[in-house]
Amino acid sequence: MTEPIRLVTSEAPGLSNLDRGLLFFGAATALVVLVACVLLLRRHLRPSDPGERAFRSMARRLGIGRGGAALVRRLASHVEVAPPALLVSRHALLQAVRSSPGIEQDPAYRRLYERLLH
Repeated sequence: MTEPIRLVTSEAPGLSNLDRGLLFFGAATALVVLVACVLLLRRHLRPSDPGERAFRSMARRLGIGRGGAALVRRLASHVEVAPPALLVSRHALLQAVRSSPGIEQDPAYRRLYERLLH
């Protein structure tokens, strides 16, 4: 078998296909590891309080959004109950609304009302 002809130029030889493949594989692996580390760090920094996790999960399932979740937390602090209780009990939520004057004008309340009470 004969050797391929190689031209002598002043340019350095480029990467071979194997080198390009290894470089791509290494970069992809590094990216996957970086994303996994970020996700693990994010999970580690989240609150580990079971009540807070329950509230977040319920709020997400009910689709009340961040504004609605903040409003439920604010209402829960007025009546001194856990926020998940307001998502579970219609009576508790209505009682919290009655104890918070002026809450009806809040746009987040209108969305929460349409989502949970209507």
